[in-house]
Amino acid sequence: MVQKHYSNNTPWLKRGFLLACFLCLTAATAWSQDTLTVTGSTIGNKIYDGTTTAAVSPGTLEGVAEGDDVYIASVVANYNTPVVGNDKPVNVSYTLGGAQAANYVVRDTVLTSNILPRQLGITGIHIATKIYDHNIGANLDSLGHLTNLMAIDSSDVSVNISCAYINGNASTMSPVAMQYSIFGSAAGNYIAPIADTLYGIILPRPIYASGVEARPTKVYNGNTSFFVTNNGAIDSGNVLDGDTVFHTTFVNSASPNITNGFNTLLRISFLTSGPQGNNYVILDTIDQLWGSITPLDLKIDYPSVKLVKEYDGTNIAEIISPATLLNVVDGDSINLEIEATYDNAEVGYNKPITAHFNITGPQGINYIPPADTVYFDGAIIYPTVLDTTNGPAISTLSPNYCQGDNIHLHYTLLTGHPVAYRLVFSDEALAQGFGNTVWTYCSISDSIITFLVPDNCQSGTYEVYVSFVNLAGVVSNTYTVPFTINLSNKYLVQVFDDVLSIDNSGLLDNQPNRFRTFKWYHNDQAINETKPYHQELGGLTGTYYVLVNEGGEDENIICPWNESQLVVSTPSQTVHVNPSPVVNQAQVKLQGQFENETHQLRLFNSYGNQMLSTTFTGRTFTLDMSALPHGTYLISVDGATAKTIKL
Repeated sequence: MVQKHYSNNTPWLKRGFLLACFLCLTAATAWSQDTLTVTGSTIGNKIYDGTTTAAVSPGTLEGVAEGDDVYIASVVANYNTPVVGNDKPVNVSYTLGGAQAANYVVRDTVLTSNILPRQLGITGIHIATKIYDHNIGANLDSLGHLTNLMAIDSSDVSVNISCAYINGNASTMSPVAMQYSIFGSAAGNYIAPIADTLYGIILPRPIYASGVEARPTKVYNGNTSFFVTNNGAIDSGNVLDGDTVFHTTFVNSASPNITNGFNTLLRISFLTSGPQGNNYVILDTIDQLWGSITPLDLKIDYPSVKLVKEYDGTNIAEIISPATLLNVVDGDSINLEIEATYDNAEVGYNKPITAHFNITGPQGINYIPPADTVYFDGAIIYPTVLDTTNGPAISTLSPNYCQGDNIHLHYTLLTGHPVAYRLVFSDEALAQGFGNTVWTYCSISDSIITFLVPDNCQSGTYEVYVSFVNLAGVVSNTYTVPFTINLSNKYLVQVFDDVLSIDNSGLLDNQPNRFRTFKWYHNDQAINETKPYHQELGGLTGTYYVLVNEGGEDENIICPWNESQLVVSTPSQTVHVNPSPVVNQAQVKLQGQFENETHQLRLFNSYGNQMLSTTFTGRTFTLDMSALPHGTYLISVDGATAKTIKL
């Protein structure tokens, strides 16, 4: 048989194809495969896992003809044994893939690698609890189990554990030093668990005490402790040699609240101290103590009580300011209820008021309420009510008042005794200068309220609202009082020493010819005069006022003019008017002692109406009368008069 190595040569393929066809008729020809090598394959160390399997990088094929599709499809690598070791041989086999893979073979490779031991862990160890005994030995309740151990080795690897407390003192978290070693037929493939620290419980060593004594009674203070009078003695038989233990004794009740009699079993507890005190616990199984907690007297700053009240049919007194609690235990919640009562509900003075106290709240049972306290000088009084049986509750003493007068309001009490009054005026009255008052004292015997009419108040009827307050601080009903102010006496003007005239010119109020009828009074007696002026033979004396009508049904009073307002002229004080009669302007000339003073000039018509009022200084004054109608006029300067006529 003829053999030939495979080569990728196209012309030869053509010839070979023809030859193959020929040979197929005569004989069979055999072809050989090319052998490839692999370079660059690498293998790393592995952790022991109980198998021979190794992980190898494929590397690179050497000897593949140009253009052929051949590659490493898979790699199988195995250690010679699965156990831990260094430089262990690894047999590597390759499988080819690709279109021309059948034309090639690849040689196996032997590499070397290490199998490293597997690190073990351990869980589930439990340290047995022990009582303080001076040594550091530790026992285990549970040995735990190894972790990271391969299942195939579970019966071939075991662990030894050694442990000891770092110190032997009593503690709920006492550190224990742990050491581990392993053994068994497969132990060489593993590393023992790493030494670590666990925690165990060393209980204090019990010792005993007796002879404890405590004060059996205490006053409530919000805590459970009782005063210890004898700490008792320790039985040292269970104290280990070399240890020193001291103690403090505590006696407590189960609750801080008061008890009913000596029926509360007190609890005895101890606190140890000294160099080894924390390693011991003291028990008292002999002594029994009984105790009682009594309530605490509550101290207060007493409340303020309103001593006077209006009669309301009850004996309840009003608390003005509450009591202040002085010795309540911190954190306690209590309420102090106070009831203040008169001895009875009847009207009267010097009545005692008794304040009674009651305590409620979550901790109220632990306190004794303050004793009742008595306030003297209490009073129940009637409300302030004015008498209206014979007319208005409050009325003016006079139907009419003048500017500058004092208005007197009269009232009669039906019940009660006010101590002050207050006046509030209507808006119309406030606009005329009246002013509201603050509370103004009045005595029990008062029945008159007085207030002043402002000088510039206009005539008319106004209102004032009156209220009272009594000793109980209760304000009465408000009473409305109308009052009337007369026309000002400025409407009465002295023309001559013996003549008074009514100024109806409108200069005072911008209402010319306001008044239609006139009734004159002299010294409060009606006189037979109905003109707008009045002459009093012998001169003006006494007091004059006029009842006027403005054309309606009502009449008004012009307030009195009296002789204190009289301006008296003397022969040395004369007024000259030139020319006379006057055409348009008049020259007024003064003669006498008042020449160089400031003078008031007034001009009246024949009806007594004031047509002009002005002032000037010096001896002369030019009076312009061009706008006045024809008639007879009187000129008055400081009460001295002259007569003139305008044509």
